[in-house]
Amino acid sequence: MAREELGTVAAETVVVLSEAMTIPEERMAAREALADYYWDRFLEAEANQDFSAHKYFGALVAAYHNGKYRRELTGDGFLSLGTDPPGAEITLYRYEQVGFVLEAKHEKELGTTPLGPVPIAMGSYLAVIRKEGYREMSDILST
Repeated sequence: MAREELGTVAAETVVVLSEAMTIPEERMAAREALADYYWDRFLEAEANQDFSAHKYFGALVAAYHNGKYRRELTGDGFLSLGTDPPGAEITLYRYEQVGFVLEAKHEKELGTTPLGPVPIAMGSYLAVIRKEGYREMSDILST
């Protein structure tokens, strides 16, 4: 029930703000409000690792933000990693959507720990950590 009500309120919000964009003196404020609304949905999708919704809302933010979220949408992040013991090799794979599946591609050797900060583009990655005599570990990272 609450989820349905939330969906209704969300649709009404988008409709009202879209209609406000047809009024010249309200256009800029409505665009900014839509960008803020879509930004919140973008962050929710990111937190939930909902990659298709993340991409969808990112495109909507890009369409309405007028530069407000430029840095966040195109900015690079940094990766720093440490291990105990140090000296583990770090390999990074960037996730890309292939059809309806995310695949880890574009292998990049980053070096050994302690590592960083290393600049990386915004996205989702698989980090693989290897050290002789230890079990291989991996983790999913998002920037």
